[in-house]
Amino acid sequence: MNTASSLDNAKSELFLALGHPVRIRVIELLDDGPKMVSHLLR
Repeated sequence: MNTASSLDNAKSELFLALGHPVRIRVIELLDDGPKMVSHLLR
């Protein structure tokens, strides 16, 4: 397989976006619903 599909490219972009530990932590904090930024900083 020589070319990546658009789905493969989308997955790659997602993993790049989640590649930083702080981003992963923000997603975990938002798992139970929206929060104000000031609440995320606590």
